Amino acid sequence: MPEGVFLETDRLIIRNWRADDWRLIRPMSLDPEVMQYIGHYQPWSEDETRQFVSNRMSDYERYGWTMWPLVFNRTGAFVGYCGFLRRMYGEYEGEIEIGYALAKDAWGKGLAAEAGARILQYGFESLGFERVIASARPENARSIRVMEKMGMHSIGLSLNDKGRPVPHYAIENPMR
Repeated sequence: MPEGVFLETDRLIIRNWRADDWRLIRPMSLDPEVMQYIGHYQPWSEDETRQFVSNRMSDYERYGWTMWPLVFNRTGAFVGYCGFLRRMYGEYEGEIEIGYALAKDAWGKGLAAEAGARILQYGFESLGFERVIASARPENARSIRVMEKMGMHSIGLSLNDKGRPVPHYAIENPMR
């Protein structure tokens, strides 16, 4: 595998972040349609975009996992990101959560579920996670469908970091 690449799917390369990757994610972070369900639900400033990449690099150094950049394996074009974060609030505080976001031109092609399934496999087989959770705002039907395609099951509503009740899903390690 090329340097920095550690996972692949049929269509995607999942690799480690590079400091200048903020430039790749910047168009996506400026798109109001993409950002309507992420963070503070609006486009990010350049500083927020740079900080996102820096935080993901720090997560990887600290935990050995993060939300990784996704690129097409044939063209190298940036697609989005997918991976793990530690829930820092609420009912599921401390649990491992999978998150994902794709650039708008990558929507509707099954890429989030493809990346998510491979990353979940890695989390269970290589990192030994016992359970992984996910959440999405109720109006984000696409994201909920991705969770279902990854084999996750509903665990009911719980408050998100904005205090809104949102659907939560989970999947247990099938090897335990």
